[in-house]
Amino acid sequence: MEEDTWKKDETIYLVFPCSKCGNFMYVKTIKKNKKCLRCRRSHTIEKIRNTGEVVKGMTEAVSRVKLKQHELAVRELKREPDFQIIDGFQIHKATSQEVKNTRENNADDTFSMKFKELLIELSLINNEFPYYSIEIGADKYNIPSSELKHLTRSFLRKGILTSKDNGIFKVKL
Repeated sequence: MEEDTWKKDETIYLVFPCSKCGNFMYVKTIKKNKKCLRCRRSHTIEKIRNTGEVVKGMTEAVSRVKLKQHELAVRELKREPDFQIIDGFQIHKATSQEVKNTRENNADDTFSMKFKELLIELSLINNEFPYYSIEIGADKYNIPSSELKHLTRSFLRKGILTSKDNGIFKVKL
């Protein structure tokens, strides 16, 4: 029976600076290109092979990038970098009621937009239409029946939708 053991990563990596922004990165030497994550410049590995440092293993490559970035920061700042905030920060925790209200408002806006699209479609087909046309269209637009009555009343109040005595509706945009 063979024992499971950790194997040392012997993959060859190239650690090099970006020719545009100076950000250090690493790449396997068998790759053809590497794009800088900061400035999006694409580097051809064959052309930059002499500008970087060859290391074995990803752990060593990551360590080398961190070291090079630190050295760059010291050169740029003329001192050790201090990665602390000056004024501090505060995390705002929304109450469960605020989260619920936000979700409800977003859902209401979505259903309202869908309902308006439905009304426009119905008005293009027929100038006037019965309420059951709205109910059928609501299924097509995935508007729940619980929201349908609310939206209908809301659009009647706004004057976008008008109703006749016999239950026939008309859209006014």
